[in-house]
Amino acid sequence: MGVIDWLSKIVKNLFSISGNGWVKRISTSSLNIENCNGEAKEDSDTRTCALCVALNGTIFRNDNKPNYYHMNCKCVNVTTDLNNVVLDFPMDKITKYLFKDTNKLGMMKSMGYNLEDYRNVYDQISSNITNNFISNKYLLKELNNHGQHIQINFVINGKNEHVHEKFSCHSGCVVWPNGKIKVATPLIKDKRW
Repeated sequence: MGVIDWLSKIVKNLFSISGNGWVKRISTSSLNIENCNGEAKEDSDTRTCALCVALNGTIFRNDNKPNYYHMNCKCVNVTTDLNNVVLDFPMDKITKYLFKDTNKLGMMKSMGYNLEDYRNVYDQISSNITNNFISNKYLLKELNNHGQHIQINFVINGKNEHVHEKFSCHSGCVVWPNGKIKVATPLIKDKRW
C-alpha cells in the first residue's frame, strides 16, 4: 500500500461515517483485548499490530473514538447499535480495595462512607459509568497493549457527616469489545464542590 492509498484509507476511516452514532472497530484479526486476557499482542497470522488488536471489536461514539491508524492498517469502522453497557466490575473493587486500602479508605471516609455503604457506592459508580458512557460523557485517555483507557467523571453526594456536600470524582476504565467496560480504578475523588 502506497502513502496515497494509506492516507486515503485513514481519511475514509475518520470521515466516512458522520454524526455521533455508535461505531465498532473491526480488524482482520480474531484477537481482541478480551480474548488476549487484557494484554493485546501482535497477531502474526494476520499481521495485525497489538494496538489494533486492543481496539478490535470496541464500540465508541463516532465523534469520540480512538483515531489510531498506521501504514498498512487493516481496521475499519462500521456503524452499530449500543443499547446497554456490560460492566466487568467485581464487588471486590469496592469491598477489598476502596474500603481496605489505607489511602482509599481515608478517601471514602472523607465523603462520609463506611464499609456498610459498599452496595450504595458500587451502585452509584456502576450507574454513573454506564449512563455517562452511553451519553458520550467519557474522555479518551491512553491507548496501550492493555486497551483503550477512558475516564468517566461524575459527582457523588456525601453521606453521614458530609451529607450536604458533593464530590467530583472519576473512574478509570478500559473499553473491551461489544460494549463491555472493564473498571480498572473504581473511584478517585477529585475535589469537593
